[in-house]
Amino acid sequence: MKNFSFLFITLIAICLIFGGCGSDNSTTPTGPITHTYSITPILYNLIDLATIGNTGHYELWAKIGSENISILKFDIAGNTIRKVGGDQVGTLGTQFTVTNSAALTTATSVFITVEPSGDSDTTPSNQMILKGNVVDSKTTLNPGYAIIEGGNTQLLVSSDVANISGSYRLVSNQKISFTSETGSPLLTLSALNSNWTYGAWLVNKNTNTAELIGKFATAESAPDKTFSSSITNGQYDVIITAEPAGSTNTQPFTLLKLLYTTIQPSASGTNPLNYNIQTLPKGTAIIY
Repeated sequence: MKNFSFLFITLIAICLIFGGCGSDNSTTPTGPITHTYSITPILYNLIDLATIGNTGHYELWAKIGSENISILKFDIAGNTIRKVGGDQVGTLGTQFTVTNSAALTTATSVFITVEPSGDSDTTPSNQMILKGNVVDSKTTLNPGYAIIEGGNTQLLVSSDVANISGSYRLVSNQKISFTSETGSPLLTLSALNSNWTYGAWLVNKNTNTAELIGKFATAESAPDKTFSSSITNGQYDVIITAEPAGSTNTQPFTLLKLLYTTIQPSASGTNPLNYNIQTLPKGTAIIY
C-alpha cells in the first residue's frame, strides 16, 4: 500500500510540473501536415472554345514525375473563363489562381488539352493546345498543335514544317469541290498527327453558322458537297480547319482555322484560299 501511495503522489507531482493532467490544450497537430499549392495562369486568345459546342472543354494539367494532375476543367465564353458546370474563375489576359493539394512546386510542365464532354478520367487527351516546361516555378505556355504562320504551318506536334495552301472549285453555284476537273487535288496539306484531322466548312457570315463539307486526313481525300441553294451571294466563307480527332462538333474549330476565303458574288470555277495568319494562343503559369 505504501508503494502504491508513493507512486500516486509522484504521478500527481509530475502532472503539476508539466502543466497539469486532464484536458490537453496542446496545438501540436496529431495528423499529417497538408499543403495546398497554387498555379497562377494568365491565358490569352483562347476565344473559340464555343466552336466545339457541347462536345468538349479545356483542361489544365500539371505533370509531376510520371503523373499528370488535373488542375481545372474550364470553358470560355467571350473573355470569361468558367469552371465546367461552375462559376467564373477568371478572364482572358488577366491573372487568376487555381489550387490543388498535389505538390505543384515539383511540376516539370503545365499544359492545356481539349477533352470530350463528360470526360471524368484522369488521363489527358492527345489534343494538346498549350504546353510549357517549368523553370524556376514559371512556364510560358506555347502552342502544342498545328498552326499556320505566314503560309508555313508549324506542325508542333511532330516538329515538322509543311506548306499548306490550295484552292476550291465552285460548280454550278451550289457545289464545292477540292479537286480539279481532272480529279487532281487542289489542296496542299501535310498529314497531321493522328490526334488531329482536317475539316472543310461552309460558313454563313450573316448567321454565323456553319455547315460541314467533310472531315479528311489528306488532300487527296478532301470531300465534295452540293448545297441546297446558291452560295454565290457574298454571304459565305469556305474555311479549312484542324479539328480534334474524333470530335463530333457541328461548328468549325476556328482556333485552328488554316485557310479561308469569301465566295464572291457570281464566282465560278477555281478560286484560291488565303492563309490565315493569326495571333497565336499563348499563356503563362506561375506555380507556388
